[in-house]
Amino acid sequence: QQEKMIIEKVTIAVVNTDSETASTAFASLTAYLMQEPDTLLPPLINIFLSALSTRSFSSANNSHAGILSAFEYLQRLLLRYSRWLKDGGRDCALKVSEWTHVRETAEGVSLMWLTHTHAVVRKQVLHCLGAFSAPVFKAHEEKKMPQLRGTRLIELMLSKDADTRVAWSP
Repeated sequence: QQEKMIIEKVTIAVVNTDSETASTAFASLTAYLMQEPDTLLPPLINIFLSALSTRSFSSANNSHAGILSAFEYLQRLLLRYSRWLKDGGRDCALKVSEWTHVRETAEGVSLMWLTHTHAVVRKQVLHCLGAFSAPVFKAHEEKKMPQLRGTRLIELMLSKDADTRVAWSP
């Protein structure tokens, strides 16, 4: 429990507008992640998502810098894990049910932020959603749960299928 509280505080520092502080805090988070990547990635992502869902990165002056930072660093965390797998020739060993739950939570939080008035925020959210459906994660999910094929939010949003486009039209 104490460890979780520390990680939550470091996550807040990651989205600090001071880039030096954010970089140092992110380096600490990634070092922590690399201790047990397959075990620690989902809880770390959940901490980001929890903060994003409660808008704790918003500021009184309506600046969206913290939101952008949170999604950017969340995406970087996913890319760091993917690179770790690729560089080491490793297979993804995330628990599929846990990972799927995290991804679906991320999709829900992302839907909320896709309604933001600033296009730059919506664009960053879409980039982050794409990272959740990177080939390594997609293949891992579909290997264990083939029924998930084609059900990710980003796939539905970018689908060329006429029925799907109607569902997402403004």
